[in-house]
Amino acid sequence: MVQPVLEPRRGLIRFLAPLLALLLACGAAAQQVFPGTEWQRVPPARSGWSETGLAEARKWSEQIHATGVMVVHRGALVAEWGDTIKRAELASVRKSLLSALIGIAVAEHKISLDSTTVQLGIDDNAPSLTDVEKQASVRTLLQARSGIYHPALYETRAMTRNRHRHL
Repeated sequence: MVQPVLEPRRGLIRFLAPLLALLLACGAAAQQVFPGTEWQRVPPARSGWSETGLAEARKWSEQIHATGVMVVHRGALVAEWGDTIKRAELASVRKSLLSALIGIAVAEHKISLDSTTVQLGIDDNAPSLTDVEKQASVRTLLQARSGIYHPALYETRAMTRNRHRHL
């Protein structure tokens, strides 16, 4: 199958989400570590990663012109390629990563998509969520259809006016 050539930022985002899901779903038994000034490096096979799968991921990341890729498993560096030191301007990565993490939590039965913010004990800083907003489910939050509207970073005046129409 031929992958379409994507604009670099979009390609990186589309590459990171499934890679993160694979990273988190990989069930190899490895000690949890945290990087210091240098990353601890672990051979892919030792942490349960497929050399062939990583080679395919690398090839695809090169096709979509990803800036750089780091595969981190339980705090240790498993694989790295590209320019991982260069700062890259990214947009909307948070939603992709959060969706991958929530997907894993749902698969492991740690959270239900139908749980509401009130059931999960989630509120907000003052002013707190309204009673209606507290009925938003994880599903509607992920779909950006929750009815909870917060200002966005770099929000324009027009965006602010439009957001307040929904309240």
